[in-house]
Amino acid sequence: MALFDKISNLTKSAVDKTNEMIETTKLSAKVNSENSKIAVLKNRIGEYYWTQFENGSVLDAEVMEFCAEIKTIAAGIEAINAEIQALKDSKAAPVPAAVKEGKACASCGNIIPLGKKFCPECGAPMPVEEAQPAAAAKFCPSCGVQMDADKKFCSECGYKID
Repeated sequence: MALFDKISNLTKSAVDKTNEMIETTKLSAKVNSENSKIAVLKNRIGEYYWTQFENGSVLDAEVMEFCAEIKTIAAGIEAINAEIQALKDSKAAPVPAAVKEGKACASCGNIIPLGKKFCPECGAPMPVEEAQPAAAAKFCPSCGVQMDADKKFCSECGYKID
């Protein structure tokens, strides 16, 4: 019987500790909820004083200092946002057509239209580009459609190319 009494006591002790933990957790949740309510009310107090400041009311010296600091920080944020926008605007500038249709001179950086042999600014010769040989045209023996030389099947009829 002593063994059953010990097991019974251990079980009762474990249940009591579990109930205690559950109760403690519930109370901690209530404390956290009440702390959240306090934080919301503090924010409302801050919003009230900020509104008073913006409306031109004279507040305590310390509150006025806080509000002035907020205004200084906000002005700094505006300046940073203006810098960000300026960077975005400068990067979004359209590329001149000459840049799209030419190459930069290796000597002076001037944009030279395609097909020109010398830079009109510094007279430097443009490198001659050797034309790449075009791949031989390949035709499907089944349907006759032109196809890329490296393909193994015709995309028109599915014929396997050797």
